[in-house]
Amino acid sequence: MGNKKRILFVDGENDEILALADAVKGRYAAVTSDGGKIVIEETERLNPDLVVMTGQEFLRIIELVDMTDSLTKLPNRRQFEMQASREWERAIREKKVISIMLIDIDKFGRFNELNHEPKGNDLLRAMADILRTSIKRPSDGFARFEGDQFIAILPGTYSEGAKELAEQIRAQVEELAVPVGNGKNVTVSIGINTAAPKVGSSFELFQSGVKKTLASCKGVGGDCIRIMV
Repeated sequence: MGNKKRILFVDGENDEILALADAVKGRYAAVTSDGGKIVIEETERLNPDLVVMTGQEFLRIIELVDMTDSLTKLPNRRQFEMQASREWERAIREKKVISIMLIDIDKFGRFNELNHEPKGNDLLRAMADILRTSIKRPSDGFARFEGDQFIAILPGTYSEGAKELAEQIRAQVEELAVPVGNGKNVTVSIGINTAAPKVGSSFELFQSGVKKTLASCKGVGGDCIRIMV
């Protein structure tokens, strides 16, 4: 792109935006984007001097930013709970099971004390990458829940399948071999809850169940996977 000023045109399928990008491409380094979440990534990568988009597209991107965790780039708790609520209602309509998984990085506070915040942030990003590679079905949802906790909703997944996925996540964290002191590496605790929801059943109660299951893992020192019974 040389020394030309960079302009990112977010077309949002808008012909006028595309025409404007075409008109200035000789004088400026014009880049077009399809819009949505990819705009956030491209803005960070390209660092353009100017971004041009329609008002409607701007509002859509603002909404996406409001539902994305700024550190890990995962969906945030708000977005997760909206998706999880929809999947809960769908499971009721279709009479299917649904699983939820709550993941906690063991001794994360101790890790931050020893390594300071930047490395703690790196660990959270690594955890996010593991979730991205492990949870692949379009219907599955995952997010940074709070602090060092991550959460996943797994429609149509029985407890055995959820546990298999949890084991995969636990093993990938183990492979990171991140020291946490006293000759030990970072581990995770994972709580699982599975239900076949019926009309009138509560997603909030279902979610509180997985929190209790995770707490029982932490109570025995962590580095374990437990299923709500």
